[in-house]
Amino acid sequence: NPARAQARQKRVLLLHSTSREAQVAVVAEREVPPLLESGISAGVDYYSEYIDRVRFPNPTYRAGFHDFVQVKYQGRRFDIVIAMDEVALDFVATNRAEFFPETPIVYFTAFPETQRVANSTGILSHVDMRGTVELATMLQPDLQHVFVVSGTQGAAQLLEAMRTQLQSFEPRLSITYLTGLPTSELESRLAT
Repeated sequence: NPARAQARQKRVLLLHSTSREAQVAVVAEREVPPLLESGISAGVDYYSEYIDRVRFPNPTYRAGFHDFVQVKYQGRRFDIVIAMDEVALDFVATNRAEFFPETPIVYFTAFPETQRVANSTGILSHVDMRGTVELATMLQPDLQHVFVVSGTQGAAQLLEAMRTQLQSFEPRLSITYLTGLPTSELESRLAT
C-alpha cells in the first residue's frame, strides 16, 4: 500500500509491571500488537519492556531500569505509551517529563485509587470477589471451602480488599487466602 509506506509508522511502547512470564504479560503480548496493527493504518513500530519490580524491588534496580530506558530509547519519541498496572504507570508518571513529555498514555490497573497522569486514559478494573463467591455458591450449593489465590504484586492492598468483600461469607465458608507468596511456596500449598 503506497499511502501506508509514505505515512510514518506510529511508535508504541508497552510497559509491563510484571515479568515476561506473568499471564497478564503473555496475553498482552499476544493480543495488543494485532489490535494496534488493525487500528493504525500507518502501521506500528512496537516495543515492550518488563519492569518486574516484584522480583527486583531494590531501589538500585529502579535506578538501573531508568538508565536502561534512557539509553535504549534516547532520541526516540513515542506516539503512545501503554502502562500495564500501577508499577508501570508509576514509572511513567515519575519519568514523564524526561521520557514521555507530551505522549498520550493508556493504562490498565486494578487499583482504583491510582493517581491519574496528565494526557492519559485508562481502564480501572474492579475485582468483584463477593460476586464471584456468590455465583460459586449458587453453582455449587454444597461449597464449604474457598481458596483465594493472588500474586505478590500489590498483595497487601489486594488482600485487604478481598477480606472486606468476603467477610460476610464467614463462618459459613472456610476461606483461605494464598496471597503474596513466592511462586514455589504457592505451588507447594496448592499441591496440598
